[in-house]
Amino acid sequence: MTLDLTVNLGNILVALFAIISFAIAFTKIGGRIDLLTQRVASMEETVKGHRDINTRVAVIETRQASNTELIATLQKDVHDLRHGRGFVQNRPGGIDGEYP
Repeated sequence: MTLDLTVNLGNILVALFAIISFAIAFTKIGGRIDLLTQRVASMEETVKGHRDINTRVAVIETRQASNTELIATLQKDVHDLRHGRGFVQNRPGGIDGEYP
């Protein structure tokens, strides 16, 4: 078996085809990478928006809990006032519903 060192037209065409194929593949991969970069950037913006929404929901839940406590306190105060406790003092003779 001998090594043939001659170069013919077929060898040149195969080499050119390989170089052109690699160049086309590289440009297509580069385009896909750019597209993926854009998609990842848009997903990051979406995640940032969700993080802001989660913060807002946490603040709203805290305010709602505070308002619930305030309403419970006010309801107790109104209940006490309706039953004569609070500003109206229980006197020994009782409360007859009239002003003195």
